[in-house]
Amino acid sequence: MDHRFCQGTVCSVASLELDGVNFTTNVLRLHRSKKRASTALPMTRRLAGALKAYLRQGRPTCTCRQIVVTHQPPVGKPIPPERVSGMVWSLGRRSGLQGQISAHVLRHSIASRMLSAGASLKRIADLLGHQSIDTTTLYAKVDLNALSQVAWPWPGAKEVQP
Repeated sequence: MDHRFCQGTVCSVASLELDGVNFTTNVLRLHRSKKRASTALPMTRRLAGALKAYLRQGRPTCTCRQIVVTHQPPVGKPIPPERVSGMVWSLGRRSGLQGQISAHVLRHSIASRMLSAGASLKRIADLLGHQSIDTTTLYAKVDLNALSQVAWPWPGAKEVQP
């Protein structure tokens, strides 16, 4: 796959290679097309188990280095990013999700959930591959009401005067 023309989450999934998964350390190495680099991310036990099951029982036998491959002719070829998008949409519908369903919406949802669970914006930015915290605040849909509950009150005019 030519990474120069493929950007975003679906491209990271489509380009995930067998060498990018370490089941010993439970680390997943994703290609970040915008940075032309890769990022190491921790895998949950659930994800590691699902990947192992897919590789052992679900993935067609082939020589392709990408993990997710086509299951219909041509069998064993790298899956195109648009098919990843289609799978996200289809699985979202099957699981009962309503409204817009996309990998991009899932990124926003994950960022928002992490923030509400107490993760720092820096940690979320690192996970999403953002260089700017400003981008992360857009993704995480920062809840200003919740932040105001933990912020110090702004001093009134009387408190500021000497």
